[in-house]
Amino acid sequence: MKSLFYVIWIFIVSGIFSFAGILDDLARLQDGRSMRVSSTMRAGANGEYDSKAPPRGDTDERSNFDNFRVDPGKTHTLLDVKGPGVITHIWITFLG
Repeated sequence: MKSLFYVIWIFIVSGIFSFAGILDDLARLQDGRSMRVSSTMRAGANGEYDSKAPPRGDTDERSNFDNFRVDPGKTHTLLDVKGPGVITHIWITFLG
């Protein structure tokens, strides 16, 4: 009975250490680039939306002119991009 206990204990302990190895590289710098996606209004020279224009900024009343309502039971996609990545921050406000 003791030998069975030791065998089970060895499997449990070795499993814990092998799982910890999976997370070892989590905080290490990886090759890649940092990117940001924002919904802030970008107006071109003619005042219309232009994705290549710089953001209007927080002091401009139209800086968040792209806001929208989502009716009950409906959905809206916030971000749809290809490739691997990590979302580290989401900021959503609701109309009261």
